[in-house]
Amino acid sequence: MLGRPLQAGKWAILMLNNNVEEATITCGKACFAAMNIRVPSGGAKLTDVWGGDLGVVSKPLFSLVVPPRGGSRLVVLG
Repeated sequence: MLGRPLQAGKWAILMLNNNVEEATITCGKACFAAMNIRVPSGGAKLTDVWGGDLGVVSKPLFSLVVPPRGGSRLVVLG
């Protein structure tokens, strides 16, 4: 998992899966802390760059299913 700050307090987060089967990948407290991401008290919108709106993250935790064999999900938080 890789994260990068964007403008206006948003973050781009890339999840990669090199396994032979799809995987549910979770970004929890440790993940958010490692990337120095803080969720605002009102929550932050989570958007899949290719798939659209994924809802609101109200605490440092979200999980996504990532396709196998080099599959990825790119989301924007904020």
